[in-house]
Amino acid sequence: MAEILPYLDHLEDNLDNLGECLNAFLPNDSLGATAKKLPLLDRAKLHVTVVYAIESLIFSYLRLHNLSPHAHPVFKELARVKSYFDKIRDVENAPAAARKKPDAALDKNAAERREAEAKVNSSGGARAGETPQQAKKKRKHSSITDTDTRAGAGAAGPTGSD
Repeated sequence: MAEILPYLDHLEDNLDNLGECLNAFLPNDSLGATAKKLPLLDRAKLHVTVVYAIESLIFSYLRLHNLSPHAHPVFKELARVKSYFDKIRDVENAPAAARKKPDAALDKNAAERREAEAKVNSSGGARAGETPQQAKKKRKHSSITDTDTRAGAGAAGPTGSD
């Protein structure tokens, strides 16, 4: 037992040191309040670092209690958090131009189609170069043709011979 005491003292000192570091890192503010003050990339780093610290402490706790941390779900979580570190590093190393949002480009063809469609709708269904009266005449003619077709279909049906 005497040979373990120096290790336990060292562990206790390290935990105290960790507490002091975390208090200096987050002075009197909650994590959310501190994160709100940071730019987006730094906010991501903060959250990932805090999660990694917590997961690492759980991993260490399991090892101290002679449990297999590799069989525990915390091991998967540590791997997932490490992947976030990689993603953050990739974003940091990406050129500034790639991080910038692409400028919205005007699609001229789509704009012209929308404009033509708006003209058709505002002129009562007239096609380009057609007056509203011509469009109305076409609609009236097509509705008469449709009515004739429907009436003819009904008349061609079976005759009743009661």
